[in-house]
Amino acid sequence: MIRNPFKKAFSSRKTKQEDVQFEAEVQKLHHMQSASKRLYKGMTKCLESESAQARANAKIFSDLHSSPSSKTEPLKSIVDSAGSCFDELQSHSKEHKSRQEIVFSDPIKRFHNVYKHIDVHIKQRDARLQELERQQGKLEKRQASQSAKLELTQRKLSSAKSEFEKINSQLMTELPQLHEKRVDVFDPCLKAMMSSELLYHQNCANTLRDCLESIKSQLATPEKAEDGKGDKNDNCPTLDDIFSQIKSLSIVGET
Repeated sequence: MIRNPFKKAFSSRKTKQEDVQFEAEVQKLHHMQSASKRLYKGMTKCLESESAQARANAKIFSDLHSSPSSKTEPLKSIVDSAGSCFDELQSHSKEHKSRQEIVFSDPIKRFHNVYKHIDVHIKQRDARLQELERQQGKLEKRQASQSAKLELTQRKLSSAKSEFEKINSQLMTELPQLHEKRVDVFDPCLKAMMSSELLYHQNCANTLRDCLESIKSQLATPEKAEDGKGDKNDNCPTLDDIFSQIKSLSIVGET
C-alpha cells in the first residue's frame, strides 16, 4: 500500500489547500490500488478453482476406469465417452487459463507495478517537504538573531522550495492523469476477460452436451432389426432406468 505522508501537519506552510488536494489524489490512488489488487487475486482464485475441478474430473475418470465393472458393456462405452469428455474439459481449462493470464492477469500485474514507481516519487516529495520545513525553521531563527549564515540559509531554502515544487507539480499532474486513464487499462481487460469466460463455458457446455448425447445413444433400446431381432424386452437399460436404480439406493436421500 502506498504510504500517505500527510498524517503529520506542517502548521508553518501556507499551501494547506495544496496539501488537501494532494491527499485527495493519494486517497484515490489507494482505492485504485486496492481495487486492482482484489481483481488480480480474484482471478487467481478463479483459475485455481478451475484447475482443482479439472483435477477432480481426472480423479473421477481414473476411479471409473480402474473399476472392474468398466471392462464390460454397457459401462465400458460410457466410461470411454466420459474419458474423452474429461480430456476435452481439461483442454478447455488449460486454454482458458492461458487466455485469462494474457488478457487480464498479466496486464493488471504490470499496471500494479506503476504504484511502486509512484510510491518512490511520493516519498521523495515527503522528503523535500520536510527539508523545506527544516530550512524555513532555520531561516526564522537566524532572522531573529541576525546570524551571519542568513544568506546561506536563504539559498538553501530557495533550493529546497524549488525541488519540492518541481516534484509536487509533477505528481499533481500525473496522479489525476493516472486515475483518468485507468479506464483505458481496465475496460479492455475486463471485456476480454468476460469474452474468455463466455467462450470457456460455451465450450464446456458443448462438450458435456455431446458426451450426454453419446451416453444416451449407447444406453437407448435398439430398434428392431430387419431380421426381426430385438424388441422392447431387450435387456439393455435406458438412462432413465439407471437413474431410477440410483435413486432407489438407500444412500441417496430424498431432496
